[in-house]
Amino acid sequence: MTNSAKLKKYQKLDLKLKNSEKGPKFMYPLIYDFMGKSFFFKEERFLRMFLNSQLKGEVDIDFEYESNKIRFINTEMTKDNKKEKKKILDILLVVNDNIFIDLELNTQRFKDVIERNWLYILKVTVSVIGDGEKVKAKDIIQLNLNSNKSEKNIPNYSMNIFDKDYPEYLKNSIGDYKIIVKNIAYYEYLYYNKHEKLSKEHMWLLVINARSYVKLYKLLCEILDNEEDIDRFMERMIKLMGDDFILTEAEVKVLDEIERNATIRNSKEDGKKEKGIEVAKNMLKDKVNLETISKYTGLSKKEIKKL
Repeated sequence: MTNSAKLKKYQKLDLKLKNSEKGPKFMYPLIYDFMGKSFFFKEERFLRMFLNSQLKGEVDIDFEYESNKIRFINTEMTKDNKKEKKKILDILLVVNDNIFIDLELNTQRFKDVIERNWLYILKVTVSVIGDGEKVKAKDIIQLNLNSNKSEKNIPNYSMNIFDKDYPEYLKNSIGDYKIIVKNIAYYEYLYYNKHEKLSKEHMWLLVINARSYVKLYKLLCEILDNEEDIDRFMERMIKLMGDDFILTEAEVKVLDEIERNATIRNSKEDGKKEKGIEVAKNMLKDKVNLETISKYTGLSKKEIKKL
């Protein structure tokens, strides 16, 4: 249940941002790298809540127990580097020195996210990060929060790098290498367009992408039971928006343009592939060999065989 006095306060803050001549026109969401890192680094309690909501079923650990130690690997703040401000969320964590978590945002298609990130997630175990520190975590998990609006009909995608046919002794010695993709756009569509009730797990995805104080406050009232937690969350967001390292309006446009171009590019690629499939089907009818079909359509032999 929202508090009417607090709601009016946040409405005024949103209006102030909207009417601002020089500053930002909206509240920056936690999926912006500088906001996400700054917020979760200062508010570990909420980071633990978020990790529990997204990973408790994937990892045999309760993140809200403070005995489970969380260590940030990349804590550099964006106010000292303008290029960093233009990046989207990328947080690296180690839990209890044996679970590595890569928390990041992506605007690519689900298929591309899986293909491009599985090599990265393996490389993490042998990479030198920060001041020459080697990550020796056994379990490697990438939680990829996807905001590709062109695929809002796809909810989640999860995969283990090592399938069931991989040697058991190697799986036991290395642990899990898992990529989990969750589509924020899908749950926003269900909540705001279809008016469906969501679980706390999926409500948290809306929270980290909220771009207004009012919207954020209403979401928090649904998933947090403690009013003090809600107030603390809101006040931290207000403070971060008032700090001197917030993005300029021009830099926000750059971020929006990156996301827009990614969506357009993916749509074009889908269209190109559909044409290739049609051409391949016709060539198969004419009994053209696979290598020639692949050469002129850009499809792999494996994709052609499935046709």
